Amino acid sequence: MICKISCFSAEERCGTSLPEGAKNCPNCGAAVKSSEQVPNQDTKPTSVQSVQLPKVNKEFVLRNINAILAVISVVLMFLPMFVINCSALGYSGKLSESGFAVASGVKFSNYSATSVNFFAWLMILIPIFSILVNYIKPLYSIKKITLFAVPLVCIISLFLAKSNFVSSMNAFVSSTLGLVDASISPVLGFWLYLVCSLVWLLVGYLQYKNMPLTKDSVVNLINQKK
Repeated sequence: MICKISCFSAEERCGTSLPEGAKNCPNCGAAVKSSEQVPNQDTKPTSVQSVQLPKVNKEFVLRNINAILAVISVVLMFLPMFVINCSALGYSGKLSESGFAVASGVKFSNYSATSVNFFAWLMILIPIFSILVNYIKPLYSIKKITLFAVPLVCIISLFLAKSNFVSSMNAFVSSTLGLVDASISPVLGFWLYLVCSLVWLLVGYLQYKNMPLTKDSVVNLINQKK
């Protein structure tokens, strides 16, 4: 602290450094008041900088929501869609198959267990077609139909692909290994693809009805169906 008493004139200050806890200035003898004390000049205030997260462009997301959901659907095909319980086939552990593996045909123990799955390929190609419809002008004429038709086809293809895969695997284990059937369960990729397609279907329906993509629109739609 320094003494700020006007010892000589209004323009002139004492300026003597004050010892900590001093009640009087050692130079001019003036009493030190709390209002005349100032913080140590060596002490610098600590500045706290807030971290700002990048803002999501809501308008861009809403304008391209169908293309975004289509891309997500294709990406989900890389995740495990089905798990085969290998213990039922005389092996240890479990074998997981992605959507692309199911579409291309699964090979098991050097045998082609399943052939190309047409419906699994639809789960990939239909979303890609939806992206093209959104950005290629000659296809704009069918854009409104694809808003809810594309996700509906994806949902139907998902269950048909599952049925085809299970029946193909059962035929394989029956003819090759002499077992009754294989133990196959849908896993993460299957359920995420289904949820994504259902959300896509809801979005497409709202757009088809020219309703805004808001929470109120969804609530109103549910109330209408009751």
